[in-house]
Amino acid sequence: MRTKIFLSLLLLLSLSGCGKETVGYFTCVYGSLPERFSLVIDTQKKTMLFDKYKERTYEESGTNFLVSRAKTPEDTLLLDFDRITGKMRMVREWTNSTGNLDNTILRYQCEKTQNLI
Repeated sequence: MRTKIFLSLLLLLSLSGCGKETVGYFTCVYGSLPERFSLVIDTQKKTMLFDKYKERTYEESGTNFLVSRAKTPEDTLLLDFDRITGKMRMVREWTNSTGNLDNTILRYQCEKTQNLI
């Protein structure tokens, strides 16, 4: 009898994990432009994929933010996404011709969708 209860509980616990969503799809807009951008977040692999950029790992910052930083010889690209408000910020930093640090900041508003656009 105990074995049956134990196996039933084990099965129930394993099934409850199966229904948990691990990939989230978002549609993002920049200002009032009509163009839409895709954001895919995989919480199991801890990766995010935004528009035409490569898939990258992220770290959780606090309870709301996912932060990803990718560095190349030319620049650094930072993505931070607030999973509560849906706001995402993309910061590109580089060293300009005079040797000073320069950057561009783009802010997006994202909404959860059921699949890719």
